[in-house]
Amino acid sequence: MDPDLQRLVRKLSRALGLPARLREGRNGRGKGARFPLRRGEGEKETVWLEVEGNLSSREVSLVRLLLAEWERRKGEAAGEMTPLIRWLKDSAGGDCPSDPPPDVERLPWDRRVPFFVVHRGAVQGQGSGEIRRILVRYFEGKTWILPMDPEALLLLVPWTMVEADGGEPWQEVLLGAAEGLADVVTSEAGERVRVVVHPPVDSPRQLPGALSSLREAVRLGRTFYPERSVHGTWQFRLERLLDQIGREEAENFLRDLSPAPFWEEGEWRRTLEIFFRLDGNVSEAARRLHVHRNTLVYRLDRLKQETGLDARRFEDAVAMYLALLLSARGER
Repeated sequence: MDPDLQRLVRKLSRALGLPARLREGRNGRGKGARFPLRRGEGEKETVWLEVEGNLSSREVSLVRLLLAEWERRKGEAAGEMTPLIRWLKDSAGGDCPSDPPPDVERLPWDRRVPFFVVHRGAVQGQGSGEIRRILVRYFEGKTWILPMDPEALLLLVPWTMVEADGGEPWQEVLLGAAEGLADVVTSEAGERVRVVVHPPVDSPRQLPGALSSLREAVRLGRTFYPERSVHGTWQFRLERLLDQIGREEAENFLRDLSPAPFWEEGEWRRTLEIFFRLDGNVSEAARRLHVHRNTLVYRLDRLKQETGLDARRFEDAVAMYLALLLSARGER
């Protein structure tokens, strides 16, 4: 049952001072007034609103008016985006997507940033519906929210809601917006989500390619960085290449690289991931790891003794970084 409708029924019950409930089907009529609701998509039976007790003609008119307004808003919200959703799904997987239909071209296009929100569908049993309501509140109804899969939503956010005046690189601006979005959904829905962001698009013709890149980034993010929740589609150049390497070749590379499989040891792995993510900055990496700078230097020296690889040397750092990525892929 639609949670928005259930909330409306609770408000009506409080306003009327009478018990009210939703019932599917035509059987089991209760006492009092009964109001039919338009059958929702995928529902086999009409949904009825039942109010126990006697209602005045004015109260009956008010209930009908509120229900009609709810149905109108629900129909408008779903119907306006339906042609766009259908066109994107039809275009998926095609090498040459079809031209957008007139209904899509007529939408108020301006510069929009695509976000892809992926979840497990465990939010109070509601899945994307509950997350969608959180996003509507967060963006104040100004964002197009398209359900693409049972566990994925495509958001098209106006660039004006994302852009910053601080002069930061656009990549940092978009990743910061994605992190804020992930934090809001996680805190309000109680479910960890993965958010991927794509550079802004200016027309519907750019959307099929953007959606394909978003889906690929979700897959690569799950494969190589399962612990991270935010990605940008532009961040996976190396990972796309490594994704094409066979398992046997990857295992041979790891076996020949070091007698000590540092990629399997938790402390070493976390140390190297943060060290490389911070471009080899020892002081900043020590701060992020919550250890003294000398402690981190000791770890790197000990790692060098046991593996023969120095993470502070460019050539060795590249090999060690590849080992972390290839071993992460093998763990999936």
